[in-house]
Amino acid sequence: MGIVIMLAAGVFTALPVYFDLFAYQWYYALCWFWFLLGVALLVFGIAHEARLKLACKFQLLQVLD
Repeated sequence: MGIVIMLAAGVFTALPVYFDLFAYQWYYALCWFWFLLGVALLVFGIAHEARLKLACKFQLLQVLD
């Protein structure tokens, strides 16, 4: 989900940069907000998946002991 939000923020940033549409400071601020939200979701999602994988591995080790 984070990657999709980051890509959408990039597409919407291209509008004022290349086509001179919506060239407002608040529009740039919103694009940055959405991009950083996508980065946060991606980082926390990766961390969550890694934590779950470690938890499953730890439970498997306890079952085997």
